Parts: sequence; C-alpha cells; structure tokens
Amino acid sequence: STVESNNREAGRLATSHLIEEGYTDVYFLSLEVVDPIPSVRDRFLGYSDALVSSGFELREDRVIDIPVNAFEDLQYLTAKQDSSVLDSVLEKILTLSDGRPFGVFGVTDSVASALFRTATKLSIRVPEDVGFVGVGDDEAAARIDLTTIRQDYYEIGRTAAETVCEMLDRSLSRSTLHTISRS
Repeated sequence: STVESNNREAGRLATSHLIEEGYTDVYFLSLEVVDPIPSVRDRFLGYSDALVSSGFELREDRVIDIPVNAFEDLQYLTAKQDSSVLDSVLEKILTLSDGRPFGVFGVTDSVASALFRTATKLSIRVPEDVGFVGVGDDEAAARIDLTTIRQDYYEIGRTAAETVCEMLDRSLSRSTLHTISRS
C-alpha cells in the first residue's frame, strides 16, 4: 500500500496558478535522475494537463532537468553557494523566454527555491519577470515566501499509520500458528 498526495493535481494546480497570474511561458523544472520517480512523473502530467486545458502547447524545451551536481546536499536539495549550474539553467530559460515574463514550476519547493534565490542574485525581478511555484510547503518555501502547493504531511502520516494498523489487524486475524521444532 502507498499513501501519498495527489501529485498530478499538485502539478495541475501549480501550473494553473502561474497561467492565471499571466505567465504564458511556463517551465517545468525537475532533477536529473536515472530512474523516474512516480511523484515527479505525476506532477509532470498535471503540468501537461494544465497547459493543454489552457490552450498552451506542451513544449519539450520548457521541461528542464537540473543536474544533481548543482546541489550540496541531495537529501535537502540545498543549492551550492556558487552554483554556476543554476545560473546556466536560468540563463537558458531567459534566452528561451525572449525577454517575456515566465513562470517556473519547480517539482519541489527546494528546486523552486534554489532557482528563486538564483534569480534574485542575478537581479531578476520576482514576480514581475518570473514567477515561481513549488510543491511541499516546506521550510525552503517559508524562508523566501514562495508560492507552494501544500502537502498535508500530518494527514499522510496518520493515514499511513492507520493503513499499517489495518494491515496488521487483518494479518493477525487470519494468522496461523507455526511451530518449529529442533531436529
């Protein structure tokens, strides 16, 4: 059993918010990983859903994977202090957007926050030139007042614990005694 947020809906909400704020060029930023992560895939599908339902074209050049070497600490996705990787990602987006304001949907708050801080460092105005949305409602979002799609971690934990207890109850109610004797 799995207990998780509705990641497709999170992706749809994040992207729809950016579109509603007037950004007609919306980028999906994820981490470059070897194996696809189901939550990331679902958030991408939500991103795609929002673009298509708003009449925008899904463009491959608007989907950007940030190399993991841009981060000091992968567990918390803490960006390196001098991250030329994040600078080059942002410069690529600036070139593609051709001077128009653009939105960035970071697959997590940490990804969105890292690029938000990079934009600020490069004197790019938020939200006038670029808007950011992440997913998680974690500390990274709170520190910079990032728009985020909230995940209810308490409810996820409560539901997971409840599910485990139910599974244990079912297992115990139909368990049989196995006696192992020494030979």
